[in-house]
Amino acid sequence: MSEKDNKKNKKATEAAESAAKEAAPEAAESAAEAAETTEETYTVTVKQEGKVPTANVTIRSQMEGGYLHGLQTVEVPGNLAEQYGFTDNVSGVSALDVLVEAHILTFGTEDFTPATAKKYLDVGSTGWVSLVFGYGENFGFFINQGYPNDGTESPYGGYNGTFITDTAVQDGDTVDFFVYGDGDTWSDYYTWINTPSFLKDGEEATVTVKGFYAVSAYLYKDATSLKAAAKPLEGVQLGWLDPSTGAVKLISGAVRRNKVGDGGAE
Repeated sequence: MSEKDNKKNKKATEAAESAAKEAAPEAAESAAEAAETTEETYTVTVKQEGKVPTANVTIRSQMEGGYLHGLQTVEVPGNLAEQYGFTDNVSGVSALDVLVEAHILTFGTEDFTPATAKKYLDVGSTGWVSLVFGYGENFGFFINQGYPNDGTESPYGGYNGTFITDTAVQDGDTVDFFVYGDGDTWSDYYTWINTPSFLKDGEEATVTVKGFYAVSAYLYKDATSLKAAAKPLEGVQLGWLDPSTGAVKLISGAVRRNKVGDGGAE
């Protein structure tokens, strides 16, 4: 190889090295740019799984003229019905969850268990209650002293009621469960007493007992309109209620009766 060729090769080598040096920073910059364009930011939302909704509910259960348990406010979980083999259609706490709790209050956890529950309570797929408190059907319930309904008018009059499996219960609600004593003429009354808020020992007071046929509650959209339609009752025996047990002690001689001529109650 001639000296002239050697000089040409040397120049070519130097040019290649120079090109490589210039290309290296450009490649690094290009790789950095690529890294910047492909970098992504992820937002992770952590959800607490398995938290069961609850509601503090006052439960009152009546059958055959008496209370089945004390008038208690209980925290009811939204999956209580499912724990005992029943199913509802409410995402929170349902009236069925509360009814299961009422059976626990009545029979205790030793007798009323997931294995024995359907000996006391049976609820069909439609929400119809065919067995309650181990007694039978003729079952009814109110929420906050009103008829549970969806707010829509029925073509047969009144409002379309909701089944116990479809009725939601909120924190602070009062739920009344009852079994009709008269399954022939449905003459059972739902009643309440208007009394002074405070009385001293020995002080006399005039009270008003009002009520309506429980079976006719579907005619009224809410508790306010239902109460407005109630009438004073006569022949009603008064008694003292022990709210801790549900026991009632009759008051001798305390029977509501109409005054002659005025249509009122005494």
